[in-house]
Amino acid sequence: MNCMSMLGMGTISPPFLYVPDLAPVGSKSAYFPRSVDRDAMALNYLGFMSDGALDDLTSSMGSQSADMNNEAGAWDPAFRAAVTRFQVAKGLTADSWIGPQTRGALAAGVAFKNANPGTLPIPLPPVVPVIPGQVPAKPAVLPGVTPASAKDEDDTLMYVGIGAGVLALGGLAWYALK
Repeated sequence: MNCMSMLGMGTISPPFLYVPDLAPVGSKSAYFPRSVDRDAMALNYLGFMSDGALDDLTSSMGSQSADMNNEAGAWDPAFRAAVTRFQVAKGLTADSWIGPQTRGALAAGVAFKNANPGTLPIPLPPVVPVIPGQVPAKPAVLPGVTPASAKDEDDTLMYVGIGAGVLALGGLAWYALK
């Protein structure tokens, strides 16, 4: 049975209520996130899963082995691809598996879209760890975001001013509390 026929819903429109299942999902051979139908709907609502893929999603069979064998629930290829796209866009570990961290980020994205219909937050670029002796990889340019090196003006003075203001306020707070 597919996800949409089971839930009896058509195209999702705002506001969409998404309450994430934040219970542990296990890991490796014990991984089982339970039903991912609402997660798939949230991914569709945020634009990471097409209506067709959502309609074709095979709901969880109720056990890890059944889902794995039938490519259902969290093992559905279209669902995993949508999860990966979402994780990459949000700077999460892109492992294609849904869990409490990804579900929490989905809830934040749904809440933002409900509060700001027609817009999506610009995802923050992932943090790249710096390993001594290695040159970090060049970060990917996000669509619709102009790299700082391509801007016409230099914002250094603005950042210096902001930093000085923060330091002044911190000093004032310290002095007032002392």
